[in-house]
Amino acid sequence: MPDGAIPKMHIDTVRYIDVIWFDDEGFPTHGFEVEHSTDITKGLLRLFQVHKLRIKMFIIAEEENRSKFKKEVLKNPFHKIKEEYIFKNYEELDEFFESVKSFTKIQHKFLQQV
Repeated sequence: MPDGAIPKMHIDTVRYIDVIWFDDEGFPTHGFEVEHSTDITKGLLRLFQVHKLRIKMFIIAEEENRSKFKKEVLKNPFHKIKEEYIFKNYEELDEFFESVKSFTKIQHKFLQQV
């Protein structure tokens, strides 16, 4: 990760985000909080701390938690950036993973990569 990719004041918060994707230059692009046994509000708060990095912010949880997510993003301080939060359930995550896996296999076969 390049120096300055994440401001020093956010480093302590960022280290507790479950998953962060980086681009080819080492800058963060996506943040994921998997809320299986923890509270959705805490995940939203961790992501809120880094929202100025302009990353896509995901909460991944059981479908039955979608309504709690929708309620929580209407509260302070989240409501100001509620459109920046994205909720995905485990089935959606699994579908995404399987499609990427399938694409990668087809890509390798087509491009004749080992």
